[in-house]
Amino acid sequence: MILIGAIFFVFAGPVRSAIIRKPATLVGQLPALLGMAVVTGTILFVTQFDFYNESLLKDAPASPGAFSEDQLTLLVIAFYKHIFGSLVVIWQTLILIASTLYLVVNLRLRAGALLIFVLLEKLLISMSFARTPSELILVTLASAIAGFVAEVIAARWNPCPERPGPLRLLGLFVPMAFYGAYYALAVPLFGGTWWDTTFLFGAIAYSGLAGLSIAQLYVSTLRVRTAA
Repeated sequence: MILIGAIFFVFAGPVRSAIIRKPATLVGQLPALLGMAVVTGTILFVTQFDFYNESLLKDAPASPGAFSEDQLTLLVIAFYKHIFGSLVVIWQTLILIASTLYLVVNLRLRAGALLIFVLLEKLLISMSFARTPSELILVTLASAIAGFVAEVIAARWNPCPERPGPLRLLGLFVPMAFYGAYYALAVPLFGGTWWDTTFLFGAIAYSGLAGLSIAQLYVSTLRVRTAA
């Protein structure tokens, strides 16, 4: 834990340095983007059991005919996997949006910076723990789509401390784009998911609500800081 803590603070250095220096180019911001990616990757490494939401078809709980236990035990297994999956979605959203908004609020990110960061944020940990190449491809493509959505929002509405509305848009739509793409791409790559339609779209909605909550927390904090 001491070593992991040291990695966290070492790679937070380029982020803090960039906040002080305010680099004006994408190349100048790359060390901060990579540093924040490693910082979030460190958190994801420690909480790696909360990385995959186990919604893919191959992760479905066994059918009742595969067990000799009673129906209650089978229902408990299914409910556990549902609850665990939804908690993973929320946790991953909190890490993604909190780190993204930290960069947006403290740096004037150049075009392409959000796409690079959103890709790196999950790519580093996924490269370490992907169980198959297809899982790595799934996370990478979903991250790229979420990063593209972040870039569109940034180009159209310029999220910054003075414009809280676009910060909320980032918090709401970036995680929804990630999980919407994740589940859509799971169809050709893994045959879909075992979650029913209600739970599937509910998970996407919950990711947006979790991201929006973090964004609102940032907005409220900025207002208190400005008032002070």
